[in-house]
Amino acid sequence: MPFIVWNDNIGLGIREIDDQHKALIDIINNLFDAMSAKRANEILSGIFKELIDYTRYHFSAEEGLM
Repeated sequence: MPFIVWNDNIGLGIREIDDQHKALIDIINNLFDAMSAKRANEILSGIFKELIDYTRYHFSAEEGLM
């Protein structure tokens, strides 16, 4: 079961940003799944790198829209 479930109530109504938020939620849910399966140590560094890289991309996109 996912840690965070996307629904339209948490969307902004901006497709590009909502899609990016969904991707961030997927990364968080992957971490949660790994932690639940006690595999977090195996994939932790990869998930943190992915999260940092995607967060930089996402905030850059948000700043561009502002």
